[in-house]
Amino acid sequence: MGVPEIERIGSLIIMIYFNDFGPHRLPHFHVDSPDGRAVYAITDLARLAGSLKGRDESVVQDWAVSNRKRLVDAWNRCNPDHPFEE
Repeated sequence: MGVPEIERIGSLIIMIYFNDFGPHRLPHFHVDSPDGRAVYAITDLARLAGSLKGRDESVVQDWAVSNRKRLVDAWNRCNPDHPFEE
């Protein structure tokens, strides 16, 4: 299966991978940018891996706060064996 792209914000691409419950062990999303990559927890938006430039980091954080339901829904669609639970 491919990678579901959730959103593009300028040069930032926000994604959730299918069956991606391996190394991070909690619901999370990935962000790719020309300058870096990062992984964030959906629960508290903590950065789990990688890094982005300061401005990109704040754009992602703001977007994620406003779009949490989209992230949860996408996670549950892509990772049905490990659904998001609060």
